[in-house]
Amino acid sequence: MNKLRPESIPEAVIAGASALVLTSYLVRCKPGEPMPDATMKAIEYAKKHDVPVVLTLGTKYVIADNPAWWQEFLAGACLYSGNERRGRGSADRLCRSAVSGE
Repeated sequence: MNKLRPESIPEAVIAGASALVLTSYLVRCKPGEPMPDATMKAIEYAKKHDVPVVLTLGTKYVIADNPAWWQEFLAGACLYSGNERRGRGSADRLCRSAVSGE
């Protein structure tokens, strides 16, 4: 699954979409795997064509791995999805705000 390459992302499909729904696990790969670049290419196309980007956050550990990177990444999404327990149960403001809107 982590072998999807940026050149495999069809711009026309994203351009005609109602939303681009992604999971944070798509960018949590081993070094050198192309999936994070493919994910960023999909986001680039979505922004270009004014398609909303929806991000499901997964567990708090995904964000805790690299909070600074996630702050920049989250700026590209317009809607975040996660459960209340994960968002409010964390002392980490980034994780909390991404889920609960604080």
